[in-house]
Amino acid sequence: MLHGANVCKLYVVMREITAVNKTLRYTMRKRYGIAPGETMVTVVKHRKVKIVVLAEHEQLADHCNAGDIAILNDGQGWWVKFVGDQGQVDCYGEPFPSYNEALWSSKAAAEFGV
Repeated sequence: MLHGANVCKLYVVMREITAVNKTLRYTMRKRYGIAPGETMVTVVKHRKVKIVVLAEHEQLADHCNAGDIAILNDGQGWWVKFVGDQGQVDCYGEPFPSYNEALWSSKAAAEFGV
């Protein structure tokens, strides 16, 4: 019986988190004028390095600063790009086949303080 009560509590907490997340997404979309069909960039912080995951229509220069790492997808795969101090952009020679591989590679680069 106690196990069932814990599962019930977890379900209620998860529903509340989901509701808060939906409200936050709605507020951000309304504040920044993003239509429901559009996506927003995702930012992952790792070792104080900002890893920015860009949607197809997002531009690197609009969302990244010096020292950031960008992940973007095109028809070839997932590219990992590094933004230098002067705004120059460098990347690996070939794209990664999956988002997870690109993300883990970005986190590994962040470990070394790129």
